[in-house]
Amino acid sequence: GVNVCGIEVRVCGFFEMNFNIRKTKLEDMAGVMDAHRRSILELCSKDYRPEQIQAWANVNYSKDIWQRNIELEFHYVIEREKQIEGFCHSRIHDDGTGEIKGLYFTKKISGLGLGRKVFELCMRHIYERNCPTVLITATKTAKGFYEKMGFRIVQEAVIPIRGIEVECFRMEMVLK
Repeated sequence: GVNVCGIEVRVCGFFEMNFNIRKTKLEDMAGVMDAHRRSILELCSKDYRPEQIQAWANVNYSKDIWQRNIELEFHYVIEREKQIEGFCHSRIHDDGTGEIKGLYFTKKISGLGLGRKVFELCMRHIYERNCPTVLITATKTAKGFYEKMGFRIVQEAVIPIRGIEVECFRMEMVLK
């Protein structure tokens, strides 16, 4: 089953898997970086060129920024047997706009519905704060998922990541 912040959720499949979705802690930095890197290498590589993947997957979080993000954002991890397999984080901007800052998960849990569950947890925080709009910068890999969740493309974008340009989509969902 899956424990989502104290609520047991069943994952159906060929074999029993126990997952936990919980609030991210400061000491999760290395595990989140590893899941972030693995997600890019394992899932995004089908949609981007090798040099883009190499630059993008060279994830190295700053401890100061990590601590600030954990304190100011809604940040959750998906873990199995103490290994982080994915995460989602969102925040509310000063103007009241919500933003999904990132949703990454490894191939090991792809297709099990856990990305949707952790995404919905972050969205719940945004709904509860009456945000009029939710923004996201989606990869080519994630665009279809966000469209299914109700987001629409506002514009195509190119994001510089460690000196390499990565094609993305600025998307939004209007809540009010």
